[in-house]
Amino acid sequence: HLYTILLVTCYSEGELGLRTTLDSLVATEYDDMQKLILVIADGLITGSGNDRSTPDCLVDMIELAHDRFEEWHFDPQGRPHPYSYLAVGDGAKRHNQARVYAGYYRHGGHCAPVILVVKCGSGEEEAKQAKPGNRGKRDSQIILMNFLNKCLFDDRMSPLEYDLFFKIYRLTGILPDHYEVVLMVDADTRVAPTSLD
Repeated sequence: HLYTILLVTCYSEGELGLRTTLDSLVATEYDDMQKLILVIADGLITGSGNDRSTPDCLVDMIELAHDRFEEWHFDPQGRPHPYSYLAVGDGAKRHNQARVYAGYYRHGGHCAPVILVVKCGSGEEEAKQAKPGNRGKRDSQIILMNFLNKCLFDDRMSPLEYDLFFKIYRLTGILPDHYEVVLMVDADTRVAPTSLD
C-alpha cells in the first residue's frame, strides 16, 4: 500500500457531521498506519445551531499526543503555538496563522494518526474579527499542496510548514515526502470502506 493522506476541509460543521466523516475515513480498508488523516479547520467558526466551534469539536474528538512533544511546543493554555504562512487573500488577509495539533483518531477497532490544522488568524484578528483565520477552502487545499511541493523539492518552508513537517514525522515516524496519494473530502462526507483500494 502507498502512504496516503486523507485531507478533510471543514468550516462550520458540528460534531455529528465531523464524526461521520472521520469515522468513515479511519474505517477504510487500508492499513491504519499507512494513512494520515489531515483535517484543516478554516477559521475559528461556530456554525449555526452548534454550541461549540468546529475546531473545539475536532480537538475533543482526537486523542492528542502531547507527550510526543516538548513543553515549548505549547502555550500556557496547552494549545500548540500558532505559526505563520502566506494565505490566499489580499492585503492584511495575505498573512495568516494556524495551530497544528497531532494525535490519533479511534473508531471501530481502527486507530489512525491525525493532524489537525486550525487557521486562527494573525495578530489581533482573533479578538477583532467575526471569522478569525477564515481564508476559504482553496486556501486550505493550497496549504497541503504547497507543503508537499516544498517537501518534494527541498524548498524553504514557512514556519507553519516546518511545524507540519516536524509533527507529522514525530507522530508517524514517516517523512512527509513518503506520502504519495491524497484523497480530499469535505466534512459532512461519508466515504465508502473501499474508497482507497
